[in-house]
Parts: sequence; C-alpha cells; structure tokens
Amino acid sequence: MTAEVAIMNKTGVALAADSAVTVGSRGFKKIYNSANKLFSLSKIHPVGIMINGSANFMSIPWETIIKEYRDYLGDVKFDSFSSYSTHFWEYVKNDSRFNNPELEINSVIATYMDVFISILETAEEELIKLSEESNDLISEEQQNHILLNNFNYMLERFKDNTEKVININYDDFSWKFGPQIEELTREYIGEQVSEEVIKIAQDLAYEIVISEHFSGNSSGVVLAGYGDNDIFPSLTEYKVEGFICGQLKIHQEKQRKVGFEDESGSAFVLPFAQKEMVSSFMSGIDPNLQEMVDGFIYRALTDYPTNLVEKAGVPLDEKQVKLATQMGKDIYRGVIEGLQRYQEDKFINPVLEIVDMLPKEELAEMAEALVNLTSFKRRVSTDDETVGGPIDVAVITKGDGLIWIKRKHYFQPELNYQFFQNYIRSVENDNIRK
Repeated sequence: MTAEVAIMNKTGVALAADSAVTVGSRGFKKIYNSANKLFSLSKIHPVGIMINGSANFMSIPWETIIKEYRDYLGDVKFDSFSSYSTHFWEYVKNDSRFNNPELEINSVIATYMDVFISILETAEEELIKLSEESNDLISEEQQNHILLNNFNYMLERFKDNTEKVININYDDFSWKFGPQIEELTREYIGEQVSEEVIKIAQDLAYEIVISEHFSGNSSGVVLAGYGDNDIFPSLTEYKVEGFICGQLKIHQEKQRKVGFEDESGSAFVLPFAQKEMVSSFMSGIDPNLQEMVDGFIYRALTDYPTNLVEKAGVPLDEKQVKLATQMGKDIYRGVIEGLQRYQEDKFINPVLEIVDMLPKEELAEMAEALVNLTSFKRRVSTDDETVGGPIDVAVITKGDGLIWIKRKHYFQPELNYQFFQNYIRSVENDNIRK
C-alpha cells in the first residue's frame, strides 16, 4: 500500500510519496521501504507523476514505462496540462511492448475474483443458515439455487448501477476468456455446479470487466503540473487495470485545477491510496468512524417507528409507521447536511484558507508531514506497516519546473557522477534535435 499527498495553490503543487512496497500474497508477504513512486514526467517541462497500488502495469514496472516515455517525449511541449495526460496515455496504448495479450487473463481473473469471492461468502452464510433451520443436509439443487440467486443479484447490480469504462464485444470476451472463467468457477464451487451457474458467471465476469470496478492489482496514477499556457497547476488521477481484448481499461477518478477564488478553487489538499489520516486531519473525524456513526444515526431514526410498535406497544397503523419512517429519513438528511456544513466551516475551509497562502517551501513541508502522519499511525497500530520509509517530496512551479525537495537514491550520488552527466547530456541532445 501507499500514502501519497498533493497540495495545490496558485504558487504550485507539492507532491509527497512514501517508499513502502508490499511483495507476495496470502501466506507470504514482505514489506520493503525502497520503492520509487514519484517521478518527473518530463526532463524539461513542469509535469510530475505519482504511482500507487500496483507498481507494475502488465508485469512491466511503471518506473520503466515512465522513463521510456520521458525519452519519447523529449523536448516536446503542450499548451495545456491535459494534453500531457492525453499524450502519455496514447503512448501507453500504442507501444506494443506494453501490451502482451497472454497477460490479459491476469487482469480479467483479478477483477472477477474480487466479486466472485464475495458471492461465495454470502452463499455460504445462506447455506449454513438454511442447514441450521432445516437441521438437514443441503441438496445440490438447493446449493445451485442459492448460488444462482446470488450471481443474478450481482449481475443485475453491475448491469444497472455502474458506469461502463471500456467497450468490449461480448462474443469476443466470451470466446477469449470464457473457458478460464468456467475453469475457475468449477475449481472453487465444484464440478457439480450447474451449466446455468457457469453461464451467468461468464456474463457476470464480462459486466465486471467493462464496469468501473477495478481489482486490487490495479494501479493509481496521478499526474500534476502545468501546460505551457497554464498559469495555475492542475492534477488528474486515474485508475488503470491493464489491457483487455486489446483495449486499455482506464478511468479518470479525480480532476482538480487551481483557479481564482470564484472558480473551481484556489487551494486543494488531496490524499491518495491510504487516505484515512489525511481525511481525519482535514475533516476532524476518521472516515471509517464517520461512516459508522452515520449508519447508527440512520438506523436509529428509521427504525424508531417500528420499535415503538413492536417493543413499546404504541398503536400505530401501517400508514403512520411509513410516515414516521419517512420523517426519520428526512431528519437524517438534515443532520448529515448540518454536520457536513460544520465540518466545512470549522475544519476544512480554515485549513484551505491557510493552504491558499502558503509559499512553495511550506507546501512541501505540509505534504511531507501528512504522509509522515499516516506512516506514524501505522507504526503505532497493530496493522501492517504498509506506509513507511523515506518520503520523496517534489514541488512543481510554473517558473522552476519540478524541483526535488527530498529524494532517495538506490546508489550514492557522489560515486555516480556519470549518471547526472548522462541525464544532462540527454536533455542537451533533445534540444539539438529540435
């Protein structure tokens, strides 16, 4: 996992990223504190990039892709920041070295498995409950019926309620990945599973893959900086899974552009990956705690009329219960909106007012401190220390470009003079070619 922060105002944007990386899975897992997650996207122009989630794309390190793109970009510059994003993703899509069709199944399986495992867990709970109630063995027909219901529920959910982010022909998908989905489904459920379940599992895999659902093996990519005509910085966050049927599955998550006070906003504090400590700092409450409290309030207000009837014996008819329940929902919305306004007035806006005035040095210090805060919380808790190690910090400004405030090297700089000479020489060659 990762903790990354971007802090933006009209002066520039500060980026900070930790160095922890987790390798292995299930029974074997190790954490190293040496990963590079923050890079310059250009050797010349004021654009940077951060990676979180998976450090690889189609089994290729993002670091390699970024540095290959840097050479490809050379001294080419664009008027707008968005053009750098577009150009970068077009490069990733069109470079055949990054698209290995044999690895596409990995993205499909990883995306399908997230949902498939949750279906199996829900079905298992229902089977155990049914077995306890009937005090008898569950037949294969009953097992298939429960599985089918859960698959159908999830299929309809993905069909109706999620955005489609990639356009893939169903027949092409089924021909290429259907056998693997069937094999995996039978492996987990058993050979006795019905053909109807297999068919709906393949349909579900297709709907999951084309949806905005991304697996735990996906990558988060954050680009930030300036185009040639931009006065203020911009930032865009993407979620990237990989190539599927030759198409890149990618979704734009966040987009921020610093403007004047009456426009989109003049200051932003943006956390990525492990966000809970930064969110707590900004809003005054841990987001998980807030979600739990919201749930308690909602249930207390909406269940109250039913409890009056069932536990207190208050003589309310069905119409009155419905009316009181709706009143509870209205009160809940009012309470939540009031709390949100209080958070904005007392916590979020005061911080952003200060961020709006911070010089670039202070932007960098604040970004580093927020990543450090997440790292410290992990260190003093029983959770794995998935955030830690040296923190890389860079500031991007219009006039100076990307400036490293803190940056680790896997080598001793004083022993590798030729590395920096080669870097400078490559920039000079780009200018000569121009």
